[in-house]
Amino acid sequence: MDDDKIHRDIYFYLSNNSYPNHYTKDDKRKLRSRASSYRVRENKLLWKNRSGDLREVIFEDAQKQLLLKTFHDEMGHMGRERTYQKISNIYYWKRLFHDVEDFVKTCAICQTTSTFQKSPEVLHPIKVVSPWYHIGMDLITMPKSKLGNNYILSVVDYFSKWPEAVAIKDKRAETVAASLYNIFMRLGFPAVYSSDQGREFVNSTLQSLLAKTKSAHRISSSYHPQTNGLTERFNRTLQDLLVKVCSDEQDDWDEFIEEALFSYRSGKQKSTKFTPFEIMFGRPPIQTKDSDICMSLHGDDLASSVTDLRNIRNDINQKVKENVEKSQEDQIKRSKSKIPINRIKTGDKVLRFNSRKASRKGSKMERKWLGPYVVLNVTEKGVATLRAEDGSVLSVHYNIKHLKKFNERDIEPENTNSPEIKTSNEAENVMETSNISSESNERVTVIDNDIDMHMECSDREEVAIEHISVEPIRVFNPVDFSWQQSKSKHRKIIQKHPTIRKSLGKPKRIVPIRGDGNCYFRCISYAISGVQRSHNIIRDDIVNFMTRNTKVIENQFGHDYINESNVADDGIWATEAEILSTAWFLGTDIYIYTKCGEKLKWLQYSSSQILGNKNETKENVVPMPKCIYLQNVSGSHFEYVADVFDEE
Repeated sequence: MDDDKIHRDIYFYLSNNSYPNHYTKDDKRKLRSRASSYRVRENKLLWKNRSGDLREVIFEDAQKQLLLKTFHDEMGHMGRERTYQKISNIYYWKRLFHDVEDFVKTCAICQTTSTFQKSPEVLHPIKVVSPWYHIGMDLITMPKSKLGNNYILSVVDYFSKWPEAVAIKDKRAETVAASLYNIFMRLGFPAVYSSDQGREFVNSTLQSLLAKTKSAHRISSSYHPQTNGLTERFNRTLQDLLVKVCSDEQDDWDEFIEEALFSYRSGKQKSTKFTPFEIMFGRPPIQTKDSDICMSLHGDDLASSVTDLRNIRNDINQKVKENVEKSQEDQIKRSKSKIPINRIKTGDKVLRFNSRKASRKGSKMERKWLGPYVVLNVTEKGVATLRAEDGSVLSVHYNIKHLKKFNERDIEPENTNSPEIKTSNEAENVMETSNISSESNERVTVIDNDIDMHMECSDREEVAIEHISVEPIRVFNPVDFSWQQSKSKHRKIIQKHPTIRKSLGKPKRIVPIRGDGNCYFRCISYAISGVQRSHNIIRDDIVNFMTRNTKVIENQFGHDYINESNVADDGIWATEAEILSTAWFLGTDIYIYTKCGEKLKWLQYSSSQILGNKNETKENVVPMPKCIYLQNVSGSHFEYVADVFDEE
């Protein structure tokens, strides 16, 4: 029987104390058993869960859709778990979690703003034939050198892995073509060359240069450097080598290119099991320590040596082909084991990742995904042709790794007034116990303006850090506009946090913080500037402050804490070290509402203790003038507390 039909029958039974007309004796017995978990109050059917809490039962599809729209679309487009949590704390129906999951998955806004996650695809290795048969080309942007060079033209042979690199001043077609010509005059013209779609490689000048030898040009799909993966990997290696040897000013990198190339050419490759030098010349390179060896060849000895060298090179080439083919087979097997079943195919509706967004100024509010588009064709190598909604076909092709399926919503909620959402006080009228958290009972307002800021750095002296956990401090005195101005003087602050004097009770109004791993620093960013988006700047400033006070940090949290925790590179968590350092850096107190044993309590992270004030803060004593209040949700997620209940 349909679940909603069962709920209607239970409501009828409890409201009228009688059974539906069509019920048999067995149906009545089952109905009585089911109805034991339900109540009817104020003409509403309530379900009693295992904890004894009552939830209003929803059995009309239209009302379900309106609730989903209200709790998801109108409350900041939270994810599946948090949307489900907020609804299930007040309402109930069968398949609620499934409906929330489907609603969030088909939300067009969420799909176009979600983070780009790479998914594994089938590998399509480039078949190797012989040295210098197929090459890859690319450009590396570098800091301007003393000689005026701004770029490196890199070329790599797919068979031998032999690299070439030339420092150039600009990336005009003529400059690139001239550099390639010099390389080809030494090593010959390739049969095939690969590059991206940059104008420095796709132009008439270069085409005319290669047309004489009928070289084939293979162009990679947009924003998919894996197509020219060998060259991309060499670029990273070359940059790493140059960084290690150039000066701190990084303006002499072009003086060390030859040294870096020799180091790469004389290193054994994992796939070929030979060095690029051996494959190209049939012998290992003469290193500096071997420079006293003299090879003197005359007459018949020279002819014999050439024959021997040719035989050696043929043997090496054969072994290289076998080694590379074996390596490629292993890579394909590993990649196939990770391929998702629902691979994008012709006819699918998809979204395209907005790859230009990250590098374009003023793009913070742009959608991360564009579309939807219809897939017209997908090649064996995963390159798709797309058609826009207006019927036009995109001239640029995209690898399916930069596409994701667009989930369409079958049912759109009617454009009517949203249902009234119960607050914490109202919810008590339909509960037998009051275990629902204040967060789930409060309708929160999402405030997330796109304003950047730069936080001023503090120059406090190194002092001993001391952390105490105390009972709730009974005064609520949050940061206000003037405090924000002092900490964010480089930007105008438009979000004002009013100063409210009241006792420090349970959180009342919570600002939702995005759960992307940066939630703690997003909270601090919001406290300072009224926006979450400056969390990276906040983190960097706090980490720099911790680094300047390394001795104090390590004295409290262990030797080499900063390096071992890797906080300087990707510290997105919030241990006591980061929280205390934040309080110290800002010169304030941070209070966190969290679970201590079986109870929820406020914990104080006091800058007064960090700065050497040994007087413990007692109850009913006003703490430092301005404080930051957070709530620790589910152990690892933080949200900003904008207001609390008055417990006086």
